[in-house]
Amino acid sequence: MRDRTFGALALAVLTALFAYYTVWALVTPLIDVGHPVLKLFPSPELAVAIPAYLGACVVCASACVVGVAMITHKPKRA
Repeated sequence: MRDRTFGALALAVLTALFAYYTVWALVTPLIDVGHPVLKLFPSPELAVAIPAYLGACVVCASACVVGVAMITHKPKRA
């Protein structure tokens, strides 16, 4: 796949995901409980919980990588 085609495809997919998440996080809490549109989205509470969990995982993984690098790095002595 050429770079330009891949870039256009990635942009289209990420734009669609961003629009879906925006509607899920900002609009669905304002819709009445019995509305059939809510069947297309998970619980609005998950719209906050999932990114928070992923962010915590990224922070922990980064701390682990830095910790391992600090442990394994041995400075040269003069």
